[in-house]
Amino acid sequence: MEQANENSAACCREKDTAFIVVLNLYKKMELYLMRHGIAEDVAPGGRDADRALTPEGKRKLKEILKSAAQAGVEPSLIVTSPYRRARETAEIAAKALGYEGEIVESSALVPHAHVQELWEEVRVNKGEARLLLASHEPV
Repeated sequence: MEQANENSAACCREKDTAFIVVLNLYKKMELYLMRHGIAEDVAPGGRDADRALTPEGKRKLKEILKSAAQAGVEPSLIVTSPYRRARETAEIAAKALGYEGEIVESSALVPHAHVQELWEEVRVNKGEARLLLASHEPV
């Protein structure tokens, strides 16, 4: 993991796999941006929203989350895209990071959602100390 700058914490990323970026927003909230793990190229039914994580994606995701847990990542709320691969990522993250609360789904985190929707989701949850968003690139 490498230090991004003085206002953000660790960023880890591998090609085609999950990564976490930690941002400190106005010293009031840590925002964890997490890309889903490696997913199937095509879902059995053909719908993009139904693509699941691959076994390799789950394995790599758990490795990254182990490092995140060791670095002190402890979300107070997890919000995820309703797409299957992001939801599975959020569930694995919750287990790995000791999160026991509800995982909230938000359409603001689907692929190609407008950035204003993302920031509205953050604003709505501004009372959270540590918000993890499980989503897609380019978020």
